[in-house]
Amino acid sequence: MPDFSTRRRVSRPGQGETWLLGAALVATVVSAYEASSAWAWRGAARGALAAARHEAEALDSRRRSLERRGGTSGDALASQIRLTEDAPPSRVMAEIAALLPPDARLEGVTLRYGRRLALDMQVVGRSAPAYDLFLKRLAESPSFEEVVPGAETREGQVQASVQALYRPGGRP
Repeated sequence: MPDFSTRRRVSRPGQGETWLLGAALVATVVSAYEASSAWAWRGAARGALAAARHEAEALDSRRRSLERRGGTSGDALASQIRLTEDAPPSRVMAEIAALLPPDARLEGVTLRYGRRLALDMQVVGRSAPAYDLFLKRLAESPSFEEVVPGAETREGQVQASVQALYRPGGRP
């Protein structure tokens, strides 16, 4: 029998509409999660920035303190940083090793970085000619200057100290 009532009938949503509603709900949940993750990341980034600023201020304060004491000026510090980049220990040691004759060896090397790179070397030569050849090569090298032989003993083998200044890239 047909229904002639005046009341409107509510229709159920179709399968396509249900899928769209579900997809919209999933998209809303994912968007909310991404927004909260971004907000958390923003907070972490702000914290890291604040820590970096605090560290930079502490380093700047330390630099100013050193400059007031006269121990290290800004120019000297910049020169030392530049020299450390231009003359890493591995490069300096490779240049010294290239100058050593087969019968000579280094017992120790001290590198002092400042406005210039000063070297203190402890050299051992099996013979005096081997040590003298090393000194000659060192003095003639464009990478080293102000070569000053120090105390030495020449009993059988030669044990000596040598001081020099290193010039990255050689002499002009």
